[in-house]
Amino acid sequence: MTSLFMLYVGLRARLDPKILPQETQGNDTNTDSHAALSLQTANDILPFAILITATLGSIYAGIATPTEAAAMGCVFSVVIGAIWGDLNLRIFLSCLRGAMVTSAALMFIVFAAFLFSYAIGINGLGQALANAIVEMELSKFQLMLAIVLLYLFLGCVVESIGIMVITLPVLFPILLAYNFDFVWFGVMMVILIEVGQMTPPLGINLFVIQGIWDGRIEEVIRGVIPFFAVMLGGLCLIWAIPEIATFLPSYMVEK
Repeated sequence: MTSLFMLYVGLRARLDPKILPQETQGNDTNTDSHAALSLQTANDILPFAILITATLGSIYAGIATPTEAAAMGCVFSVVIGAIWGDLNLRIFLSCLRGAMVTSAALMFIVFAAFLFSYAIGINGLGQALANAIVEMELSKFQLMLAIVLLYLFLGCVVESIGIMVITLPVLFPILLAYNFDFVWFGVMMVILIEVGQMTPPLGINLFVIQGIWDGRIEEVIRGVIPFFAVMLGGLCLIWAIPEIATFLPSYMVEK
């Protein structure tokens, strides 16, 4: 997906160079200036590289579980903020307060979603729905297209964790009946949720971006549409070539 984004940005910049940021340092032919700019760029990237390595790297290396890696990410974020940023006690307490409010809101969503999932399980609705869909004799493509449309719609109105907890109990027996690879579907689902939350014109993330920017929502939508299309293209590639999603996990499972 990152490669597709880079390809789009590169092609767009080639076709319309005026959209590129005009950096005066880049026009300087002085070798020392280029070296200083390179060092500054490396210094800007370093904290993100450390954070990514500490979190994702610890998971892939088998050192930490995702929950433990998240805790490590929090610790490293504080250290990085103190070294490279302007983190102080006042900002730290403000961040804790914001995290508490967000976590409380998410827990209410998850709790309600678990009640919904429990009700579905008790009433056998998930299995009944799976049987009904199997009897419709939909192809895998038709079923996946319906799931894509469902997630694109839900992404506009529901938070990502809520979407997963609400939909998976219903979809699991259906996916099982159609013999889908669950690792492959997990990757597709995560991307679908992210795409859904930026679906024009009602995606939740569109309003988040607009809220931290001075521009209008119409400008945000125009800027998002190409990346929305690129992500849908990436989903099509993963559908056509499932190994894109399953190649790395297949080497992480003990034989």
